[in-house]
Amino acid sequence: MYWKLYLTILTAACIATGTNAADERPGKRHKAGNAVTDVRPAEITDYAATDMSRLIPWNDALGDFMANQHDTIAHALKSYGLPEEYAFLPFAMTTLDRGYTSEYNAGVWGLTLPVARHYGLRADADGYDERFDPMKSSVAAIEYLSDLYLEYDGDFWYTILAFANSPAELNDAIARNGGKPCSVWEIYSRRMVENVDIVTRMVALMQTAGLCGKGECTAQPTLHTERISLEIPLKISAVCESVGLCRDSFLMYNPAIRPTAKYLKPTFDIYLPETLTARFSMCADSLTAAAKAEQDSIMAAEKRRQEMIAKARAAENSAKIYKVKAGDTLGHIAMRNNVTVAQLKKWNHLRSDMLQIGQKIKIYR
Repeated sequence: MYWKLYLTILTAACIATGTNAADERPGKRHKAGNAVTDVRPAEITDYAATDMSRLIPWNDALGDFMANQHDTIAHALKSYGLPEEYAFLPFAMTTLDRGYTSEYNAGVWGLTLPVARHYGLRADADGYDERFDPMKSSVAAIEYLSDLYLEYDGDFWYTILAFANSPAELNDAIARNGGKPCSVWEIYSRRMVENVDIVTRMVALMQTAGLCGKGECTAQPTLHTERISLEIPLKISAVCESVGLCRDSFLMYNPAIRPTAKYLKPTFDIYLPETLTARFSMCADSLTAAAKAEQDSIMAAEKRRQEMIAKARAAENSAKIYKVKAGDTLGHIAMRNNVTVAQLKKWNHLRSDMLQIGQKIKIYR
């Protein structure tokens, strides 16, 4: 369902960055259907067909994808002159898992951090990562696919393998082959790149999609959202409570905000259902006032802590140093300086009353 929150504007976003910008970026767009040959190599198709149950154990999820997301992504790809079969790529990469995370990849398209940042996505250490935002990550992913498609002269499978691994890894594999072009079956059978199974997943998806007849799938209704603005950071729990929305639902509407995040910052793109934005507006002033009061309280406590530290340091600097002489005891030293033995022990971290000649004792005034 969360895809429908964003992908309704994906096509327009991609057209804005692709079609309308074509005249300004010569060569960026491609001829539709260019070099989309051997899309389903016979050897791989046979393998995928005989092992379909292992490759595609997600029939329900695939049916939902065909009903709700496939056509939107395909149309956006078409606006770039890219093969519409690439619409299956996010499903092949992550099964459209909104929380997908691996060592290097994240989000529904499985983008790496360097790729995401190169294509304008934010990924901060404070719990905000736009790779998990379906709309923004889709625009970035299609831009990336477009560049790869151009780099590999419209080769359907090289583009997929470079996307699922990296151009560097694919180029290294080709270099190890003496720089000679490799067929997709050769790359697959020799497992020349790490994520080579993306090939069979794509083939199996393209085959299985025809069995998920769109007439048998129910499209989910579009849920309309509005962006809200914040003056200062607010707790997620406070925002959720103010509008009567559970945390899980809030994160569904805001996939770029990670589950570990506790605060919403003014720099975040935050969305609420249209039906709840009015309620938030009514509570916004009180939420901001409460947050400011809490912030003031935290700042006051920190100020007191700093004052105590400063006082302790000042006392440290005003300490008198007494050098122990023969016959001295803690009691005698304490009496002469109008302090107690307990204070001397505390100030000097002493565990017993034993003293040594020449030992230095701090005495605070």
